Amino acid sequence: MKLIGSKAEEDFRRELISGSKYFSENERGTNVLKRIRMEFPNVRTAHILNWIPEQGEEIIDVLVDDDIVVHLEVPHTFKQLAEIELSRVTLDRYERSLSKISRIKLAVALDLARAGF
Repeated sequence: MKLIGSKAEEDFRRELISGSKYFSENERGTNVLKRIRMEFPNVRTAHILNWIPEQGEEIIDVLVDDDIVVHLEVPHTFKQLAEIELSRVTLDRYERSLSKISRIKLAVALDLARAGF
């Protein structure tokens, strides 16, 4: 999808940049990033595409660099990083499951990742 500089794209850009701070602003976010690094030791960028708080866990989809999406299930109380379930989803498969507006968000996230942010 080609970016055109729309207001929606700019809103997503701010949301994605703000969401990336989750990985450094608190212990929970730091542990989620550590779990991602267990699978992808050379990760350069991580952008939260989707975050759903559930009763017993948080469900988070993260774009890792510019080529893979990881789906994480993070229990509200966990003692070890291995308790955070992580599954890989190819970018193509993830994109096929998205609405048009979510595809715009993914395109902005890919743009940020390719720029090294």
